[in-house]
Amino acid sequence: MEMIKKHTAEFLFISSLLRLLPVLVVLGCSLSVPRDENLIKNGDFEDVTRGQLNMWSTEIYGDDVESVRFYVESEGAYSGKHYVTIENIQPNDAKLLQYVRVKPETFYRLSCRIKTENVDIMEHGATITIRKLRRNLPDVKETGGEWKYVEVYGRTKKNQRHVHVAARFGGYGSLNTGKASFDDCRMEEIEKLPAGVNVIKLFR
Repeated sequence: MEMIKKHTAEFLFISSLLRLLPVLVVLGCSLSVPRDENLIKNGDFEDVTRGQLNMWSTEIYGDDVESVRFYVESEGAYSGKHYVTIENIQPNDAKLLQYVRVKPETFYRLSCRIKTENVDIMEHGATITIRKLRRNLPDVKETGGEWKYVEVYGRTKKNQRHVHVAARFGGYGSLNTGKASFDDCRMEEIEKLPAGVNVIKLFR
């Protein structure tokens, strides 16, 4: 009789574990970052409320707010219905900004589609970057109305938990004029770097 009770208890315990197994699997998947997941919120600029872009903030050099315009456009987007434009009426280093959570000592790819109009080719153009980096990364200066793909590879440092991503027009000590438009901005965790790419520090 005792043996039957023992086997019954073991069976009930194993059955309860099997019932929980699908839940444990689902929880385990939710904690991992799916490959190719875009860590930037509203990176496609489709989340717009009454003409105002959500999930992003803006920053300009200096305090002349009339010298720069940030606005959402809907004609000629790279994908979807909307994209965002920074127009530097006067020379400026203007940015769209978003804090993004990251893992320490991890590789990431930043990418974006950019097109420009009437920019000064002698100054730094438009790019996707990290806010406080003073290093001028590969930029877009004139695209003839066509969207151009730009990407940057970087690595976080020990204990780093976030980056301040910037869709930027102009650079440190290199103010520019004209229009720069951005669409499909992405930040993705990557396991393996492509051969021959330059890797930057995603911190200052």
